[in-house]
Amino acid sequence: MKHTLYISSLLAACMLLFSCASDNTVVPENGTPEHASVNISLSTGIVSSGAKSATRSTGVLPTDKGGTVGANEGTLNHICVGLFNTNDKLVTLYEYDYKGDEKVPTRTDAVKMLVFANVPTGAFVGKYTVSDFYTVAQDLGYTSSVDGKTKTGVTSFNSQSMKSLPMMSDVQTLNWGSGTTLSPKVTLNRMVARVALTNITYNFTGSYTGCTFAPTEIFMYNASNSLTNWNTKSVSGSVSGENIPANANTAYLGSGTISSFSSSSPYYFYVFPNSSTTVPTKLVIKGTFTTKSGTTYTTYYPITVNSSATGNIISTVTGGTGDSKILSNTTYGLAVTISGTGVNSVSDELTATNVTVTTSVDDYTNATIAEHF
Repeated sequence: MKHTLYISSLLAACMLLFSCASDNTVVPENGTPEHASVNISLSTGIVSSGAKSATRSTGVLPTDKGGTVGANEGTLNHICVGLFNTNDKLVTLYEYDYKGDEKVPTRTDAVKMLVFANVPTGAFVGKYTVSDFYTVAQDLGYTSSVDGKTKTGVTSFNSQSMKSLPMMSDVQTLNWGSGTTLSPKVTLNRMVARVALTNITYNFTGSYTGCTFAPTEIFMYNASNSLTNWNTKSVSGSVSGENIPANANTAYLGSGTISSFSSSSPYYFYVFPNSSTTVPTKLVIKGTFTTKSGTTYTTYYPITVNSSATGNIISTVTGGTGDSKILSNTTYGLAVTISGTGVNSVSDELTATNVTVTTSVDDYTNATIAEHF
């Protein structure tokens, strides 16, 4: 379904009347603007809305860094375009399911533009300014559907899809001085980061000689599950994907019970930014530790993402700052060497030297789309 909405500052204090079936154009105070159209070209094929296939957050990591528009982490589904006047008031709201080039009707008093991708249908209806658009909350649970429109998979383990990542452009300035046709290029940035456990190795020596560890679960901890401001990357929530009843609605951030781990099929998750260094987002390895005498017990390895050699974890961070903060549109690959026991609770801090983590940090390649006005 396509939705088009026009708004004028004359109606700021009045009831807004609009229809999904027809355009509503009003005359602004300073005269009548010309009608114009936007032929949005996303340069990619039709996105299937069928069942998920090879999109779960385990398997071979995508290697194109999201740079292929229409594929993998560059997939575009539901698009929302907001066009605003000089006072940041909404002129046109247009939504559509991506199927290729799209003609968007607007007016020449629209001089600013924002583009959102992989958002629920109607999420921005009733929002009339640029700042209103920024503060439309986005739940991380939408990444558990193949198109980002629903939260159908939040109670299913390992259900995140690489094809439903929320994206947004910067504000684009539109200059109609040359006529009613413009062709700017728009870059979409992902609002999430990818955190991947790329490898687990073991180095039990000294007092740990003869010990073994078997992972039984991989999950995210202290993950922000709501993006509350798209512009400032503000977030809320601190949730876990561990397989316990209390986390039934955030199971998508965990693997569920597993019997083994293979570097050829690593686990990875998509999370919102987290700027807190006191409550940082962690990737947790849970499993069974067996001593050399045969005693077994459950232990946790809560690994702070993007941590350097500070606190209670020894890490080598390449390509990143090592400040324990997670940035959007960034990938974090964690290769872990376990050389000692973990901790009794997921909320505990790891003992120094028992785990070494090499973290690879890299930016996504932005998805650039062409737009013709």
